Amino acid sequence: MSEPLVTIIIPVFNREALVHYSIESCLQQTYPHLEILCIDDGSSDGSVAVVEAYAAADERVKLLINERTKGVAGARNTGLLQAAGKYIAFLDSDDRYKPFHIEKMVALLESNEDIDWVYADFERRQGDTVKVDSVFRNNELVRAGKDTVTRGELHVREGDRQAEWHLLYERIAGLHTSVVRRAVIERCLFDESLVMFEDWYFRFEALKAGFKLAYLFAVHHEYYIHDANLCSSDVGGDIAKKDRTVQQFRQLLEKVFARSDLTQGERKALHNYGAQKLFWDYGYWYEKAGDLQRADAVMWQATVLASFAPLYLSRYLYFWCRKQLRLLRG
Repeated sequence: MSEPLVTIIIPVFNREALVHYSIESCLQQTYPHLEILCIDDGSSDGSVAVVEAYAAADERVKLLINERTKGVAGARNTGLLQAAGKYIAFLDSDDRYKPFHIEKMVALLESNEDIDWVYADFERRQGDTVKVDSVFRNNELVRAGKDTVTRGELHVREGDRQAEWHLLYERIAGLHTSVVRRAVIERCLFDESLVMFEDWYFRFEALKAGFKLAYLFAVHHEYYIHDANLCSSDVGGDIAKKDRTVQQFRQLLEKVFARSDLTQGERKALHNYGAQKLFWDYGYWYEKAGDLQRADAVMWQATVLASFAPLYLSRYLYFWCRKQLRLLRG
């Protein structure tokens, strides 16, 4: 029996200096049966020429070009609509796979026919320096809940409350380490109205559709931190960039709240998730960056979203008092 084809989707936008690393990491996979779709989304640099050179040298690499810039969601959808693989993998044009990634994931999916989506741990790098060698290891939320069963090294999400647990714990199912069955993309595509968090919503839609996820703790992917990353949480970074992130997160919340198929538990969990993200992630980021006005607005929105829960109200009042003291001191 022939080994199944795997399609790797790589959206490309002005990555002339980096995309060759991503493509090389695909070509160096120990699993050879690949279709590597690089979708250019309107690059103004030499990205297209880089991909064309690889496509000329290896027939597994193919270049697709969007007629207009659609964003990362639209670029991925262009690839998904052309994908021929039984399994679909995703890679950003500035990141890299470990050589064994695809082979391992295919083996897990082939031997666990009830699993639709598998994902793995990853490391964060800045240049040649490993900043975080395991994102999963110290994240207890990955293990949270009573709905995970173990099959050897594979941890399987069970039960009918997967979307709710996803909201409560924001379990990390990074798209960049994921390999999914074709059935997932036949049911779910990326929402092109979302400039950010499109991967989060894609995953949420897959869970609502009843697809089963599983993960393993092995590091399969190298995520690279640099100034051109779309999202950045570094204090001292670009406030305008953070404003865009907060705006897009609010848009995500509105989109999910507008769904008519949310259970009561999912809706409650969404309130908790939104408040947590706005207050602890974005509110404190603004405060540490010295923008007390933005911090106040975001923390207050989170407090309202949390229905004035004592934890949020007390922390907001504490922040507000600190803010007034700073203003008085000039």
